[in-house]
Amino acid sequence: MKIVKKILKWLGMGAGTLLVLIILASLVMNVVFGRELRQTLAQQKAEGRALTIAEIRPAPVPDDQNAAPLFQKAAEMLGPYIHGRSVPPVAPAIKELYGLVESNRYSRMDISTWPAAHREALPRLIQSPEMIQFFVALHEASQKPGYNNNLQYEDGPSMIMPKLGSIRQAVRFLSIKAELAAQNGNTEEAWVSVLEGLKLADLLRQEPLLVTQLVRIACIPIMI
Repeated sequence: MKIVKKILKWLGMGAGTLLVLIILASLVMNVVFGRELRQTLAQQKAEGRALTIAEIRPAPVPDDQNAAPLFQKAAEMLGPYIHGRSVPPVAPAIKELYGLVESNRYSRMDISTWPAAHREALPRLIQSPEMIQFFVALHEASQKPGYNNNLQYEDGPSMIMPKLGSIRQAVRFLSIKAELAAQNGNTEEAWVSVLEGLKLADLLRQEPLLVTQLVRIACIPIMI
């Protein structure tokens, strides 16, 4: 019985000693890692990197210089056929053009490889009132120097994002417009459309979100 008590006593002392050592090691690591973290943050700040929401949030853009509302206007014109919503109804010409793009998605936007019926439909769709209004919104957006959706960055992962998918779709439509103009010999109009698409993509550079930058990177080769 005495032997068992001694064993339990030594086991208790050993467990207590181990617990103390673990606590001490944790305290030491917290001190060391805390110091390293502070040094890293100080170095990041010295390099001009944003560390707080206030620093990450882009500077305000005056309404008359902000392209974001025009992006939003163009996105709404694309309608529920693209975004999966029930309202508002999409314009027939935009819906038909979107269908042609989806049907030829593996052609890498080279309309010369599209079926003849699809190619013949393009001038009618590109020149439709709905598409002209859509391209006017994109043109006006490309002339703005700023881009700020005034997102609620403090909401973190639950932050409501703009319709980034519609931006890429808008650039696809611009590339088709440019290629159609080029094939018809109107190189000046083609270059204007290409430059507008590249300007729109570059505007996204002002939104400090990874997903936005991925969309920007995807838009550039579409126009090129």
